[in-house]
Amino acid sequence: MLLRHSRKCTAGLQRSIHTATNTNSLWVWGLRSSLPPVTENVESIVQPKQIIEPIQQQDGKICSIAAGWGHSLIATSDGFSSTVHSYGLNRSGQLGIGRQSLDSCDRGVAMVSDDQIKFLAAGREHSHIVSQDEQGRTKLFSFGNNMYGQLGTGKCKHDSLVAEQVLETTPVQVDGIDGNITHIACGLDNTVLVTDKKHVYSMGWGPDGQLGLGPESSSDRSTPTLVPLMEGKHITKLAGSTDFSLVLTDEGKLWTWGNSEYGQGMLSRKIDRILEPLETGISDVVDIAAGGPFSIILKGNGEVYSCGYGALGSGKGIIETLEPRRVQIDEKITKIFAVQDMAAAISESGQLYIWGLGGHSGRLGLGHLEHVFVPQKVLFDDSPRIVLDLALGTSHAICICT
Repeated sequence: MLLRHSRKCTAGLQRSIHTATNTNSLWVWGLRSSLPPVTENVESIVQPKQIIEPIQQQDGKICSIAAGWGHSLIATSDGFSSTVHSYGLNRSGQLGIGRQSLDSCDRGVAMVSDDQIKFLAAGREHSHIVSQDEQGRTKLFSFGNNMYGQLGTGKCKHDSLVAEQVLETTPVQVDGIDGNITHIACGLDNTVLVTDKKHVYSMGWGPDGQLGLGPESSSDRSTPTLVPLMEGKHITKLAGSTDFSLVLTDEGKLWTWGNSEYGQGMLSRKIDRILEPLETGISDVVDIAAGGPFSIILKGNGEVYSCGYGALGSGKGIIETLEPRRVQIDEKITKIFAVQDMAAAISESGQLYIWGLGGHSGRLGLGHLEHVFVPQKVLFDDSPRIVLDLALGTSHAICICT
């Protein structure tokens, strides 16, 4: 594999999605400093804005997107090589472009590779790239904040006797993973991944049970560490964005671990810390999404249910539930997404619905800054758009449409 790390940044200024086609269009909204360059000289983009230059015209098809807590990753391929573009905050090196831009960057290139970019993932201030060669073998590259070992490189703050940041400002390959990576998700300061050998690994911050390693192992881990209770299970879905994880198996069983002080673990009760995976008993689940104090699931009939506290999508008067409660959307849903305090769903017809807290960033993309307590349709422009995928950051969003 030919791998080149670029430190290019043209100016100083969080769920991984994979897709690939030459005809896709890229749309963004939210806090401008977290996004690829747009023409408007404004702080926030409150409605979807199409990004044309330079990604669409120069760099080929869009392969994967991810949004973190103030930064964005976009992978493209021209048929010969793949490029990972990075934008936004770079205080901990989460853009992978080195130290020459320590605050933020409106266009950087973290990696150029002859291999396919299979997944991107972004946490609070850390990032991951999963590449795949022609034989289907995957490699994990990590960069950004590594204070708690969330990059999996074997380093963390506990290795030093003096107070100093532990960072990787360009991509570093991570070893110690058995099998090829099939899923990866970032929490705030932790990472969970799954391989085709039926292993689940976790690394990073662990005091709330984020790593799922059990009551005797709630400390941080700086290398990929097997989650014992998940061994041998075929994982079809993995979700995480803050301090808890959801996992779906091929048997349709939903498992959870980590923080559940608001009932977001979907166990019908509040539990401060779930230190090892617990089965929820909820069945017929086909997709999952983990917000902050809430979670959402998609049933086989296309209905969406939410649980926990906050962005439940059930109206202004309902902000907490310990039992899954249906989110009223007048279409069959095929994909769901969530981050700290907002959520979204894509319908069978390709329409995008969103709900949650608004604010100055305009991150809901609805043309205003208000909170939205029930799902509302996101409008793109005068032309019909079919939404394929979405990445939600805490203050921005990236969307792929036809």
